[in-house]
Amino acid sequence: MTKRKVDTLYGKDEVLVPPKKRKRKPGVYVTAEQKRPLMEAVCDQFGLRIITSADASRIWGLARGYFLKGATPRAIQDRRFLYLSKWPGPCTPEALLRHWDTFAPSKSMTSARVDVPEGKYGN
Repeated sequence: MTKRKVDTLYGKDEVLVPPKKRKRKPGVYVTAEQKRPLMEAVCDQFGLRIITSADASRIWGLARGYFLKGATPRAIQDRRFLYLSKWPGPCTPEALLRHWDTFAPSKSMTSARVDVPEGKYGN
């Protein structure tokens, strides 16, 4: 509002104070560049398409959730395979995100080097 409009509204001289800038709340802020690969992976793996703004909001929210879990596009594909092998039936992106820690790769699935003493086990 201008000073002129304030004078006509209230019939007196008032000085308008500009609104204070809002500070961001502390927390984790994820940029679009960080979420884009995960959003594309979710769309590819689950056959989703962004048609409406509600679809876009849902998929961007899922991408943020996967980012906060430390997911990669390859990890989404691998854990979806594990999800379907354990629980046959439909696998939604929300369900995979909810059970993300359940399907974490176990130590037997990763290659871990174990140091053994020289001469033992035929080496």
